[in-house]
Amino acid sequence: MKPNHKKNFIFALTLALLFLLRPFVSGANAVTTSPIDLSVSPPVNYFSIKPGEVGKYDIKLENLGENALEVTPTLLDFEADDKTGQPVVKSSGTFPYLKLDDGQINFGSNFVLEPRQKMIVPVNIEIPKNANEEEYAMTIFFSFKNQIDPKVPNSQAKITGTVGSNLIVLVTRNNSDRGELRVKNISSLPTIDSFMGIKFGAMAENIGKNATQASGSATLYNWQNKELAKYEIHPDMILSGSSRELREKEFVSNEFRYKKPFLIGLYKIKIELNKNSQVGAEKVTMSRTILALPFSILLLPLIGYLLYSLYRVLLDKTKGVKKVEKNE
Repeated sequence: MKPNHKKNFIFALTLALLFLLRPFVSGANAVTTSPIDLSVSPPVNYFSIKPGEVGKYDIKLENLGENALEVTPTLLDFEADDKTGQPVVKSSGTFPYLKLDDGQINFGSNFVLEPRQKMIVPVNIEIPKNANEEEYAMTIFFSFKNQIDPKVPNSQAKITGTVGSNLIVLVTRNNSDRGELRVKNISSLPTIDSFMGIKFGAMAENIGKNATQASGSATLYNWQNKELAKYEIHPDMILSGSSRELREKEFVSNEFRYKKPFLIGLYKIKIELNKNSQVGAEKVTMSRTILALPFSILLLPLIGYLLYSLYRVLLDKTKGVKKVEKNE
């Protein structure tokens, strides 16, 4: 074998060996991890209880991963944001009448959930007789991390997460729904182009004593008061003292749409809501009128005139440049 060929052969062999050995070399100091996943049920629970009563329900936990988990429960208040109704968690919990009725599991203390293990966490709610009628919104959080083997501290990376079960407790002396919905506003453009179609949204507000379910309809009429389209409202819960965008039930969208090839004239949007979920509840309404005109067609002459004017200006400038060049 020639010297140059021999050197090339040794170099190639060395690279090949390094490539083959690379997984074993890097694996000596590698940190191996496995996915972790903690399931909680129910995700949300509405609980009605009278002063002086004791109520119970269960939260189900399941470790779906392959690692043992250290789990820590915490109770925090939340309020709904005034657009989507999603919980905005606060930094503390103020509801004093709830405890975990397990005997060993307490808020702020850790417990271990083995891989694939299921656990029932009993929740106890005890309301004193002199408690005020009020609605409380809170989340029972379960913060978790994979358990580290103390004998092999670097065997796994610490992986953490949090799951929660929302709880809305209504303290009431009767079970009647005292929610009170009203339409807060209808959002849409006051005028639209005839070729655009109609898009609108609506916001509802609950000024009552407890959370209640949205129900009702959104209807679109033409200038002759003829019904063109009707949309059923999605039954979202709206907490007491909060607002929420109404959603169309079929497509679960906060934008209501009506599309036709050509629209002209005045159109009326009418939102009709049931005040609360009681049978025969009073209805509340709000309407808004919009105007559809063929702006794109009306603007065509103006656009044409502007384009022609621009063309004339450019043409005059070009002629001026040519004259200067010719004189030179």
